[in-house]
Amino acid sequence: MNPSTAKPTPPAEPGEAETKVSRPRTIKEALARKAESGLVGEKMKQDGGVKRVGASALDVRGMSFGAYDAAIIQAIQQRWYSLLESRPTPRGKVVVEFRMHHDGRVTDLKVKDADVGELYSLFCQKAIQDPAPYPRWPSDMRRQFQSDHRDVTFTFYYN
Repeated sequence: MNPSTAKPTPPAEPGEAETKVSRPRTIKEALARKAESGLVGEKMKQDGGVKRVGASALDVRGMSFGAYDAAIIQAIQQRWYSLLESRPTPRGKVVVEFRMHHDGRVTDLKVKDADVGELYSLFCQKAIQDPAPYPRWPSDMRRQFQSDHRDVTFTFYYN
């Protein structure tokens, strides 16, 4: 490029500061930034995330498929929030059990415990059913399970 044809960079307006995004230097700093960003998964770990809705939890003790399970939780949570949008919510919880198949299908969905009434239990069931079928299991997940399905317990908390 010919230096005589280059345009100079205009000076910054008074009061404008240069914003430079820096990368976190420690794990602690990265986790703090992630918590501040308001990610859906972080909201679930807090006291409900959305005060009027509550939190949801998936029972996956001892599983090493965090990314897959996080995607499932996020899909269910987003659908649940959309079903509850601008509705008054009770206090309580709903425990739902279902069978998730390797191809993403959901079967044998049933409410095991609920203290919020039939309508809010139905919202929890729909939150699981509507996004299905979910993505197929990763190959290492299929190898670890001795069958083509797993039984899942999902708990929805209304605050």
